[in-house]
Amino acid sequence: MTSISYSMHVCSDFTIEATEMMSGKTLQPYRLGWIGTGRMGYAMAARLLRAGCRVSVYNRTRSKAEPLAHVGATIVDSPAALAGCDVVFTSVSASNDLLSVISGPDGLLSAQQTPRLLVDTSSVSEEASAEARAAARSAVCRCSQRQSVATPKSSRPAN
Repeated sequence: MTSISYSMHVCSDFTIEATEMMSGKTLQPYRLGWIGTGRMGYAMAARLLRAGCRVSVYNRTRSKAEPLAHVGATIVDSPAALAGCDVVFTSVSASNDLLSVISGPDGLLSAQQTPRLLVDTSSVSEEASAEARAAARSAVCRCSQRQSVATPKSSRPAN
């Protein structure tokens, strides 16, 4: 089984609970959500699935996420459907897309429940990232911006 470790830069306003959640040896006990299955997002979500994690996935173009169902993902119809997850990762490529999936009408934070932790790995402007973090904080969700250094190729497990 593939082991996964994420090195996070945790904001000072995080609780110990969120820090411990992300620094553990495994994410398997947690319900994970993934938003965005482009080149990077698909590879990272697939790696979590291969490591035995429970992952629910949303992508604006559903057909791009559907192959992940073959490795165990649950495909959902909106970001709001991921609100019950413990941890939700976002990996989108445009600032407006990030704001839409986080705080739009069917966005992650539009549901009555929010995830315990939101990890943003998106390639967006600093302003959009700050706006998404502010929205998460106001919804009582912990949020971290993860500086991703992996490439789709390096996100694949070694053989």
